[in-house]
This record gives sequence, structure tokens and C-alpha cells, in this order.
Amino acid sequence: MLKKMLIPIAFLGMIVAQYWISVGMISGSNRILAEGIPFRFKCAPIDPNDPFRGKFITLSYDAIQFSMDSAKAPEAGSTVWLSFGEDSAGYARISSLSKTQPASLENVLKIPVSYRGQNEDSTILYFNYPFERYYLEETKAPDAEKLYLDGTRIGNAYALVYLYQGNARIREVFMNGQSLTELLSQP
Repeated sequence: MLKKMLIPIAFLGMIVAQYWISVGMISGSNRILAEGIPFRFKCAPIDPNDPFRGKFITLSYDAIQFSMDSAKAPEAGSTVWLSFGEDSAGYARISSLSKTQPASLENVLKIPVSYRGQNEDSTILYFNYPFERYYLEETKAPDAEKLYLDGTRIGNAYALVYLYQGNARIREVFMNGQSLTELLSQP
């Protein structure tokens, strides 16, 4: 009798756990947009396709590297905390790097070092941001790709990314100050 009851209870527990994990992931992602601090990351072109998740634009950014003293630079693969500020044009730039979690998690992103390069007097660290894909409806993808490529060629494309407690989420891509979603909905 106990064995017959155990299987349905375990199955129900599995269903509840899957639901709970999904809701937690979605609410955590939406919390970044609700409470995070927005930064504009200047973009460069690329556009592939993911057969499982659909069409997306791969975003490449100008602010992907940070130069520092070679003796203090972390190794490639190690996780660091990047602090962001804005340049004179209002675009995001890496303002500092910490190997340990800073006291304030405002304007920071926890991220691994992708590559470590060297020049004459310093080390250059490169990063692959976790917000390099912008997904969109498949029927709008060809038009979005053209708009994005045109915008990056003339330097007027950027992604609005929210940072919150070391995490990031992209909200929208803009061309010439207008959202890609709005541009695609115009006739």
C-alpha cells in the first residue's frame, strides 16, 4: 500500500519542483529589469540562428576589454566583478574590476574573464557578456537584421541592459534612438 502511494506523491513533488524552479527563474530575471540600473552598451554587427530557441541578433559591444597592471590582473577563466560607468557619449564603459565581491552591488556584473592579452606595460582582459543575444519573432528577423547591421555600420546602435546585484538582462536594442521593436512594427 505504501509503495502505491509513494509513486504518485513523488510524481507530484517533481511537478511542484519544476514549477517552483521555473517561476523562480522568471521572477529573478524580471527583478533585474524592475530594480536594476540601465546602461547603454554600444553595439557592433553579427546575426546567427539558433535551431532550438529561434532567431536572434548576436550583439557585439565596444566595452568588452579592460586594461590593468599585469601583476594584479586575474587569469583567464577566473570570475571577476566589473563596475560600470558611462563615457562622455552616455554609453557603458568598464570603470573598475575587482577579484572579490564589492560592498555595493550597484552597477556591477559578475563575469568570467574570457581572454587575457598582454601589451608592453599592462594586461588586457576581454569579456563575453551574458547578454549577447537578443531574441525576436522569427518573421521579423530578416528586417531586424538589416536594421541592426545598418545601425551598427553608422555607429547608432546600442542595447539597453539592466544591471542588478551582479546580474544583467537586456531590455531592448535601439537604432538612431528608436527601439528595434518600434521600428519593426512600422509599415
